[in-house]
Amino acid sequence: MAGLRRVHVPVAGPPGSYAWFTQPGALSGFEAVRGKDSLWNNEFLPLKFAKLTYRPFRVAHRVLCPLFVTIGEQDDVVSRNAAERTVKRAPRGECDVYPIDHFGGFLGKNFDRVVADQIEFLSRHLLTVQTPAPRAIS
Repeated sequence: MAGLRRVHVPVAGPPGSYAWFTQPGALSGFEAVRGKDSLWNNEFLPLKFAKLTYRPFRVAHRVLCPLFVTIGEQDDVVSRNAAERTVKRAPRGECDVYPIDHFGGFLGKNFDRVVADQIEFLSRHLLTVQTPAPRAIS
């Protein structure tokens, strides 16, 4: 790899561009969530990452802690089917469906509802005393 220049790729871009997310609304959603004073740049070094496929439902059965997934009815970044499959395969998976797009849980009129549901989930799982499962002695 000596002498090769590392190429930064945009995380989000307009449809048809060379970026990781090019769905309609992806660029404007990332920019809105980022905010004007953010130090985050819309770029990443793909290296081998671009060769990987990210399929959470394939490993969800190994997630033993409580898992909460926020599903947007108008999400065009993440497949609703994939999100629902992930929740079903996770032993302690839960989800709620909202009338939002991918970024609606961070912005807009549904922000308070999404955050309230996330706080309720965290309170239910973190503020209760639970007996740890017995572990095998090796």
